[in-house]
Amino acid sequence: HYGRGVPPRKTTTRSQLSYFIPRAVTFQGICCNSCGRDSMLGPQWNCDVCANYDLCTFCYLSNEHDLDHAFVRRDTPHSRGIRVSPRQQSAAAEKKTQSYSDKASRNGESSRGPPCNSCCRKHLPGVRWQCDVCSKYNLCTDCYASNEHRLDHGFLRFDSPRGTGIKVSPRQQSAQMSSAGARHTGVICDACGERGILGTRWKCQLCNNYDLCTACYNGGKHEQEHAFLCILRPGDTAASVPPRKPFTKTKPKLSDVDFVDLRNPPQRNEQAPMRTEVDHAAETRQERELREIKESLDCSICLERRRNVAFLCGHSACADCAATLIICHMCRIPIERKITLY
Repeated sequence: HYGRGVPPRKTTTRSQLSYFIPRAVTFQGICCNSCGRDSMLGPQWNCDVCANYDLCTFCYLSNEHDLDHAFVRRDTPHSRGIRVSPRQQSAAAEKKTQSYSDKASRNGESSRGPPCNSCCRKHLPGVRWQCDVCSKYNLCTDCYASNEHRLDHGFLRFDSPRGTGIKVSPRQQSAQMSSAGARHTGVICDACGERGILGTRWKCQLCNNYDLCTACYNGGKHEQEHAFLCILRPGDTAASVPPRKPFTKTKPKLSDVDFVDLRNPPQRNEQAPMRTEVDHAAETRQERELREIKESLDCSICLERRRNVAFLCGHSACADCAATLIICHMCRIPIERKITLY
């Protein structure tokens, strides 16, 4: 059960620093009870002991509030809370843990079942972590805390060799799962008419302002010889996707004058390519260069309007997208000033 879960693998310094990076999720109407920041940005930390007491990520990692209180972490406003154990155990809890370790060592319980599949340690002292996805894959506490194995896999925690496993939620979701619930507000699928595309957004690179949802893209809607841009979540960097079907030239129908006498075949003309082929190659190259110039001037968030607002960090966006930004969407630096470009 998730109510009896243990904290994600946020025990090393490297993994804790990842929470200092501001995220694009804002908890509207929730105020940090330590620094007083309104509408906190990033994960919300709710005390599991005190009533209606919340902390932002910076205050939680700065050891504000009682360290022996457990917390519930929420990554998004509507996500399931993950229970996090206290940052520091109380004296009574440490005494209880020490007595349990002494009793286990006296009873010969230092061997914790199968070996660790990461460091190959045969005898697992302490807790054993069994992957809930992979078959017969176990980790010791040191390897689990060092973020070994895939972070999007759930685990079962065994405190004793004959104990019952406690289900542990994965520390982070996979890209496919995290993008499944993302909604692109204001973007309409031009095939089925869905408003606010849910999931991955597919934007045609050749047609102006043409978008598809995942169902229509996989269903073969629109020209399959056109390349698309894949956008998992709003604000993510668009990834270029090759056409679903390669472009093939259709052969023109032959008329009577196109047939030649095989007994007297014409001599092959080993000359330079036709003028029309050279013009077509030059035109294709010009179209590609113009498209690259246009993409470099378009806003990297909406991919539709021109960039006309710059930040002090050197990045830019369109006026509509820049009005909603608090931190830079590229380097995550807080925006101190917005400069209008003419």
